[in-house]
Amino acid sequence: MMLMARDSFDQEIWWEPICGHANLWYDNWTQLGALHYIMFVDHVIDQNFEEVNQLRVGERWDNNLLTDLIDSSICDHVNQVMGTIQPTEEEDKQW
Repeated sequence: MMLMARDSFDQEIWWEPICGHANLWYDNWTQLGALHYIMFVDHVIDQNFEEVNQLRVGERWDNNLLTDLIDSSICDHVNQVMGTIQPTEEEDKQW
């Protein structure tokens, strides 16, 4: 029971990707929830990609990689709402 409550609570925490070290699949960096929980059931997680910063090229999102890894509606959200990531050494923030 405790694990289910924690999973539910974790979905309410938003990680602001500053340096991009938030977990790509399990942290809520998109403000939509963790991708692991919102992707289609038959979606296969590519274990070669673990951090949000792997999805960017400089300050821009790698749209080819985004569309290969996640649903197109989530890609659109990332591009429209998340904007760019400025290179920094500052840690990602939990909200």
